[in-house]
Amino acid sequence: HGGYRLPDTDFAGELRDVVYQKQEHGTVRLEGTTHGKVATVQVSADKYAATATGDITVEEPYPFTMELKANHTPIQYEQYDFIAEGRIEAGGQAQPLKATHLRFDKFTLAAEGVDLSADGLLDMGIRLNVTADLPKLPVKDMELGGTAEVMATVCGTINNPSIEGALETRNATVRTKEMTDAA
Repeated sequence: HGGYRLPDTDFAGELRDVVYQKQEHGTVRLEGTTHGKVATVQVSADKYAATATGDITVEEPYPFTMELKANHTPIQYEQYDFIAEGRIEAGGQAQPLKATHLRFDKFTLAAEGVDLSADGLLDMGIRLNVTADLPKLPVKDMELGGTAEVMATVCGTINNPSIEGALETRNATVRTKEMTDAA
């Protein structure tokens, strides 16, 4: 299908033993189609219970849309481990890189001592909630006590976001090696 200058294609492949920034990611599978100047790609990996799907027009400024679905997906970044759940949508252009659309759909990240949830469209307001059990946070050379909670709404654009909300702590304390008592 398609003309010889813009053929329609189907493709599939995999990258094995992927390592990125010293992190092993295993096998990454790619599959997709091209139709005219639009490529549709789906990416998945054995290590993650997540898929990313997107469309990109292969002509400047390379407009794109993408969707990431995570299903209790483990993520490791440096010394931190997270579990991701939910969906993220984004859209914009690749050159110059600019995101113009961002939506979180019941998206959560859970880590040692921290839970984050995000839901909504950036244009209308993303509801963001973060709770932290301070003693469980992986910090060095200090002892923390109590809890902290952030309730906020993020709206506007990616380049110029507006954040309104509140930070609330309960029985929060900090103590370093140099301190005799917690503050």
